[in-house]
Amino acid sequence: FGPLSARVRGLLVKHTRTGNPLVDSVAEHQPASSRAYMQYMGHLLFIAPVGLNICFWHFTNASTFLVLYAFISYYFSSKMVRFIILLGPGMSALGGIAVGHGLSWSFKQFLEVPEKNSVPPVLKKNKKGSLVRVKYENGVQNKKENEDIIFFKKVMAGLFFFLLYQLGPKFYHRCHNMARALSNPSIMYKAQTSKGDVIIVDDYREAYWWLKANTPEDARILAWWDYGYQIAGIANRTTIADGNTWNHEHIALLARALTHTEEEGYRVSRHLADYILIWGGGGGDDLAKSPHLARIANSVYRDMCPGDPTCRSFGYVDRQRTPSPMMEASMLYKLHSHGSKPGVEADPNKFSHVFDSKYG
Repeated sequence: FGPLSARVRGLLVKHTRTGNPLVDSVAEHQPASSRAYMQYMGHLLFIAPVGLNICFWHFTNASTFLVLYAFISYYFSSKMVRFIILLGPGMSALGGIAVGHGLSWSFKQFLEVPEKNSVPPVLKKNKKGSLVRVKYENGVQNKKENEDIIFFKKVMAGLFFFLLYQLGPKFYHRCHNMARALSNPSIMYKAQTSKGDVIIVDDYREAYWWLKANTPEDARILAWWDYGYQIAGIANRTTIADGNTWNHEHIALLARALTHTEEEGYRVSRHLADYILIWGGGGGDDLAKSPHLARIANSVYRDMCPGDPTCRSFGYVDRQRTPSPMMEASMLYKLHSHGSKPGVEADPNKFSHVFDSKYG
């Protein structure tokens, strides 16, 4: 057996300690936050713990499985946010147990009639300190107190029904809204402009269709691996890397081409591909990801950032997104900001600008 991979090590240690910047740079490999749990679990965050306690009180083979599943799935989701999906079935089952027991108990308070003589006589001490058998009329010790308890239970049962009536429809709509949101294609989505206008961002699909319609069938596309599957599946073109590229050195070479100087990036990329696809538009675009790319490149090619393992010299130097000298000289920065920032242009002897999407 070989050593554990960086992805497996990420489940056992903090995500910043895997030693592999490629794994550490992926958003899905970060630990889940309380906000992520609230977003995906919603009301189950408060209901499932009740079901977990019920499983402890009614210990069976089935409840043992649920308890183990809940703890193991929670552990893995706390290490990587992508594993929250594993937590969903367990949370749903535990939430169902809590609601089911609550419904069963609440119905009993209204449907079951308390029997007389339900409270047996008890032994009490008299003034002399000896135990005597105390008898109650009709077998009930303080009838008024017993009726108060029954009334209180009915109030609690009514409160449970009221909460279920109020929160049930909200939970139902939340689940369906979340299902629709997760089912939408990731390459086409709604967004808001700086003026507040709601738009449909269709840039990904437009770019892939442009590649399919305007490039030779054997064309090779150089883009960061995030877009590899989409380029292959929608544009039907060969991509340099995708999510199934396990060769760390291969990904590092791609990162080196993008984050090194324009001259060096061109020297490498001209042997790998015919076209380069860069995503812009701000937010989480390629330039925002580029510090991670530089660290990945430096993990194999140490001449990228000599004496600086985390490549801190590559990135923004202030909150106004002013690039560092190393970022400003990179091929990625030149291609990303070509024609959109004053004084920034890609070398026309090396690159031809062939397509711009509407928003990106």
